[in-house]
Amino acid sequence: MNYNISLSNDSLTAVFTGGVSGGVRIHTINSSHPSWQSALEVIKSHGSGEELEKLMSVKESIIRFSQGKITVSDNEVLYDGKPVHGFVVCRILDFVKNGFPYQPLVKFLERVRLNPSARSVEELYKFLEHRKMPITPNGTFLAYKSVRADYTDHHTGKVSNKVGDIPTRFERNQVDDDPRNGCSYGYHVGSMAYAESFGGGERHLMIVEVDPADVVSVPYDCDCQKLRCVGYKVVDEFKHILDDNYSTEYHSVGSNDGDDGDGCYEGNDDSESCDSEEEISIDSEDAYDLGHEDGYGAGVNGLGFDNSVDSDDDESYEIIANVDELYESYKVGYQHGYDSGVRGR
Repeated sequence: MNYNISLSNDSLTAVFTGGVSGGVRIHTINSSHPSWQSALEVIKSHGSGEELEKLMSVKESIIRFSQGKITVSDNEVLYDGKPVHGFVVCRILDFVKNGFPYQPLVKFLERVRLNPSARSVEELYKFLEHRKMPITPNGTFLAYKSVRADYTDHHTGKVSNKVGDIPTRFERNQVDDDPRNGCSYGYHVGSMAYAESFGGGERHLMIVEVDPADVVSVPYDCDCQKLRCVGYKVVDEFKHILDDNYSTEYHSVGSNDGDDGDGCYEGNDDSESCDSEEEISIDSEDAYDLGHEDGYGAGVNGLGFDNSVDSDDDESYEIIANVDELYESYKVGYQHGYDSGVRGR
């Protein structure tokens, strides 16, 4: 197979001729494509046209990423022969782009299938579309919960929510499955934005792990940022903003799939080595998140308000310091984080 390319900073067009498919085929991708970096590497190394064409095809990227466990047919993404939700498709593409392992997504889909309610599953996807609630290596997901200053729940003051606590589970039929009811029976967790705004005064913001199979309903109020479930585990107190897609930070020991203990995965040819150097790329959301993290740390620890950026700290801060738009996003994030930290003291 032969190919010719046209490459710019954020776009790649390749014209393929010959090969099994025959004829002339034209593929164009941009820098947001999940296999953008891999495609550039093939070009730099003068790799084969077959390899490059597969990388430029989203369909082939998904199949390759999941080692055939997730497939594409008639423009539908399938797991075990059944269509998966658009939310999962987006997560798959993000996992491919970032070199994350595929096993957590497969485990997530398995746990979702254990949820007996189709409506609960649909509502779960709406909830997870909010940012900063990543999937874990176990196929669970992380969310947030606001609790009192003494680490008990706001409603009864009797349920302990210290790190490591697993509150007594409800029976599923004890949890209100009607999303029209805002506050009702069952445990409630939320997105970061919702949990930060809940409780006021003195409170702690906790990170909790939830099994998709345990989700019962997502109330319509609060823009679907609150979720009712039968149980959860408190894994940490909020320290910094979590990734949108995937987190190994609270991975239980002994439950890995090739994880060597430092967040690196073996057995996934598409994953980059943890020792590899990656070019730092910062957008407005990244700048906001970094500002929020710094502001929260200052606020919760009683430090003075200082949203200045020292370009000598590291490369991320250097980029933010030299781009006005990013610095504005950083300052907004810092202000929000600082306010939240002060309330959490």
